[in-house]
Amino acid sequence: QQRFRVAAGKNYPAMSTFFFDTGNARFLMLDADHYMDWSNKEWRKWLDDALSGAKDKTWRFVLYHQTAFNSDQSHFSEQRMRLISDILEKHDVRIVFCGHVHNYQRTFPLHFKPNVMNAKGMVDGQIEIASKGNPVHAGEIVYITSGGGGGPLTGTQIALTPDKWQPFTEQFIASTDRKS
Repeated sequence: QQRFRVAAGKNYPAMSTFFFDTGNARFLMLDADHYMDWSNKEWRKWLDDALSGAKDKTWRFVLYHQTAFNSDQSHFSEQRMRLISDILEKHDVRIVFCGHVHNYQRTFPLHFKPNVMNAKGMVDGQIEIASKGNPVHAGEIVYITSGGGGGPLTGTQIALTPDKWQPFTEQFIASTDRKS
C-alpha cells in the first residue's frame, strides 16, 4: 500500500478517494460514506483540482457508492453526494456511476444546484431536468445506479409504478424479468 501511495502521489489523498487516467478518460473514485464531508473546502478543492487536471480529457467519469439521485424510498435520504453536483457540472462530468441501492436506475440529464444538507442526509437545492429524449449537454449529468451485484434486487413494487418515481428518474429496473 505504501508503494502505491508513493507512486500515486496527490492522486490518492485517502484510502477510497483517488483518480486515474486511462486513454482519453479520467475516473474519479470518491468516498461517499457518512464520515466524508464534501462541504469541506479542502475536499472540494481537491475534487475541483482533480477535475481541472482532466480538462484535456474527452471523458470525466465519477464513481461513488451511495447514490445522490434515486427513487427507492429505502435509501432516499442518502443524498450527501448532491453537495458536489456544482463541481461536477462545472467540469462537464456527463455520467456518475453509483451502487448501494440494489436495482438499476438512471436519471434524465439534469442540473442540480445544492444548498445545504440537513441532519437526515437530505440535500435541498434547485433541480432542472432535461426533456426526455434530449442528448446530454454541457453541465448536465446522468446519474446511473447499478447496485444489483452482491445482493438481491429491491424496489420491485416502485419500479412497476412509474407515477411513484422521482421526476428526475428516467429508468428504474428491479427485476431480471424484462417487464419490470
